[in-house]
Amino acid sequence: MDVSKLHGVKLIAGRSNPELATEISKKIGVPLVPVKFVDFANTELNVEIEECVRGFHIYIIQSGCAYGGRSVNDHLFELFAMINACNLSSAKSVNLIMPCYAYARSDKKDAPRVPIMGACIATLLNSLVVKRVTSMDLHSGQIQGFFSRDPVDNLYAINTHCDNLKNSIFKGLTDEEINNKFIIASPDAGAIKRTESYAQKLNMKYVVMHKHRSYETKNTVLSTILIGAPDSVKNKTVIIIDDIVDTLGTMISAANELKLNGAKDVILVATHGLFSGAAIEKLNTCDMITNVIVTNTVPQKINQEKSSKISVVDISHLFASTIGKLQTCDSISKLF
Repeated sequence: MDVSKLHGVKLIAGRSNPELATEISKKIGVPLVPVKFVDFANTELNVEIEECVRGFHIYIIQSGCAYGGRSVNDHLFELFAMINACNLSSAKSVNLIMPCYAYARSDKKDAPRVPIMGACIATLLNSLVVKRVTSMDLHSGQIQGFFSRDPVDNLYAINTHCDNLKNSIFKGLTDEEINNKFIIASPDAGAIKRTESYAQKLNMKYVVMHKHRSYETKNTVLSTILIGAPDSVKNKTVIIIDDIVDTLGTMISAANELKLNGAKDVILVATHGLFSGAAIEKLNTCDMITNVIVTNTVPQKINQEKSSKISVVDISHLFASTIGKLQTCDSISKLF
């Protein structure tokens, strides 16, 4: 990347994903602006940007996830404070890099008298005057439409994940051998389009599963059904593709159903590894799931220390390239 073309750019990182921010900074050759964060006893917060940003194009890096004892909501307010501080300090433009979009699964009104929190976040960001938003593997396409004035770029981890699979578990295997040993699966109907894209890129077959949720108990999947010929997974390693791995309820249920249908074991591939609640404990006690491959849109160091099954692929190069292309008015579709 031609660093000279990034003259006039400054990077600011919140506390949600410092490791990813550091990697992006290294790749584009632009240091992170020091920021002083103050957490008051009454749970309010303040930020102070410790460097002049007047007339600069600012890129704020903040994931919509919990980390370091702070919640998603804490990091959102931290983000709002940083955006406001930059605008009040006469930044030329303020752009947001939110690798994991907060409240992405609240993208529709699926019950009476409930909010669409994904849209609420978009409304708040619009009101704070953000020039552009860049995220990765948004849970649903309509999130881009939640923003009335800010363009939203949705990057995809598929190329990075597929390259990783080819260079690791598929290494040295022909397409025929891969299809004899592995098969891709969609954990539910909502992930079919994503699963088809992976299957096409990897020249693999795939199956679809359907989950039956409990709406009386939160985060509970009562059962998962394999749709189609059950023999298609027999004696094979099933690679389940999804955008988010959270409480693992869906994945554990899917793994159990696949075991009943003769599958050898299961590998999970997802973009955002949240691992909320007892997810790590569930993962460690589930013999069917042998590996979970996620990206670093969410910090994974602590999760990896708790489970040897978790492996991480780096996607910082995609965000670094996007910043470069946005600054030089180049097309980012080349990254897809």
